[in-house]
Amino acid sequence: MLGRVFNNHPKVHTFKELHFFDAIASADIYTAGDKVSIEKASSALNKLFRNERDGMYSKIGYEKYAADTDAVIAHVERKDLASIYSSFIDFETRSNGKSIACKQTPYYLSYVPEISGSMANVYFIYLVRDPRAVALSQKNRWRRNSLSGSNHPLFKEVVRSWANYHPYITSKIWVNCERKANAYADMSNFRKITYEELVDEPVGTLNGLCEWLDIDFEPTMVDIPFVGSSMKTDQSDKTGTDKSRINAWKESGGLSDTEISIIQKVSGTEMQSLGYDIEPVQANVLKKIAASMSLCVKALLSICLNMYRSGNPLILIKRRLNL
Repeated sequence: MLGRVFNNHPKVHTFKELHFFDAIASADIYTAGDKVSIEKASSALNKLFRNERDGMYSKIGYEKYAADTDAVIAHVERKDLASIYSSFIDFETRSNGKSIACKQTPYYLSYVPEISGSMANVYFIYLVRDPRAVALSQKNRWRRNSLSGSNHPLFKEVVRSWANYHPYITSKIWVNCERKANAYADMSNFRKITYEELVDEPVGTLNGLCEWLDIDFEPTMVDIPFVGSSMKTDQSDKTGTDKSRINAWKESGGLSDTEISIIQKVSGTEMQSLGYDIEPVQANVLKKIAASMSLCVKALLSICLNMYRSGNPLILIKRRLNL
């Protein structure tokens, strides 16, 4: 949602989720400054062009992006992955008639030092949301295929999305993200805002962000369609921010008391520090046992199904869970 907001700015181009640091570059265990072969540089660029222009689920052959790949490589003096990535960002931003790039890949929170060290003039916006709302979104993410009206995600991607959700794992990742963000709080180029304040007061919140980024706020920035929810059918004819999603986890069809109880036990301290109220719920004993029994199964299944997206999934898991 925030990416679409910024994409409405006349100077900003918002990219799709590129997964460079967590998937493309991690295949080589990314180290800033390490030179790579032309073949590896071309492969990385082809994946970036595919993810941006046709989506990471696309099966379009790399030959479609060959000319642009060669054009980027020809203008990169130092053939390391950081330079390749930076040149791709500049190339694609200019191709869209914009001058500022916005990348919206949540996993990049685990790569703040690498990004800061490899790219100039970088600003990080950490958007935090009530973990119960995050859990509800993750729980129903497998439904996005039918709700968006598209048919691009593969069946294994639907299964992967289902396997990725577990109230304990989801809340554990949320807590670790919050702790990472707090560790970067003193960085002048790092800003934390909440999803709730953005939805409730979009103009005021965006004015503050634009002032911090040293760009002019444009009223049209908030004219975004109602898309991207894992609970509702896309409504592209409506624009603005949808306040009804803030407490959807409480509603019928949302989270069970057992799920809420597990999430609050794991992330209660961080939740309260952000002003999120703790709900007085009682976990169902049988459902809690079932959740405990399914934890290892879902974790193992998630690792297996995520292997094709990351060169070394163990590295990604360690970063996400602070192991």
